[in-house]
Amino acid sequence: MQAISRFPRCCKFLMASTCINWCDRVSGLAPLPSLRGLNGRFGSQAPPPLLSVHPASRARLECPPTASASSAVGASVGEQAAGGELDLDFTAMLSRLTDWKDRYYECIVPRKVHDAADLGEWVHRTRVARKRGTLLPAQQAALDALGFAWEVDVVTAKWYHNLHAARHYKEVHGSGELPPDLADPSGRHPDWVEAARWLERQRDLYRRQKLLLVRVRLIKEVLGVKLQRERGPQRRNLHPVLRRCNAAFRAEQQHRQRRRRQPA
Repeated sequence: MQAISRFPRCCKFLMASTCINWCDRVSGLAPLPSLRGLNGRFGSQAPPPLLSVHPASRARLECPPTASASSAVGASVGEQAAGGELDLDFTAMLSRLTDWKDRYYECIVPRKVHDAADLGEWVHRTRVARKRGTLLPAQQAALDALGFAWEVDVVTAKWYHNLHAARHYKEVHGSGELPPDLADPSGRHPDWVEAARWLERQRDLYRRQKLLLVRVRLIKEVLGVKLQRERGPQRRNLHPVLRRCNAAFRAEQQHRQRRRRQPA
């Protein structure tokens, strides 16, 4: 009342009339039945549900799933757990990736490589699945044991794209020696033109002893290209990245050789 007395006289009148109006409406409503009244009204039966359920839907909810239905659900859940977008036969793709690394020393597969585009797409989707957190821990552990490259920068990805473009040129023309002034009048293979310029840059890096050892091996073994430089002592002031990567590559090659020598 003290709070109401602070308002002007017109506001007091409006508030009083509003309260009287709502009191009349509430008093005109019928009282709600109690639970005891409901039990007496429906007898031993339960009151009707608030929401009606279709008989077929109710049967699906009440009946346990059959063996085929549970297996189908398990397969769908397994597919979602494996990343949803990943191929179902993970083991087969992992085996192909293992063979790829045995040939090219790395698990970097370009998405548009001419002879393994499906493997390159699978590798890309595997990286995306790991970022989204949908890759199974067992699958990630298997890829980590293989030395899978989870992060590949643009420069490295472009290097391997040019390598396999030059390899495609070698498969078509029988030689990996791409001429520096290579042209593509038909416009069917623009990546060959870029690969020819790329190969000249690799020759220059090799002459200055600034090319990674793994890349030297790939150019010589995969393309059959002879890299030449002036004879002389090896540079002592190699970049720390070159020194570390070359040492890691040598250690990995020694480990692979010891593993091959072991009896099966």
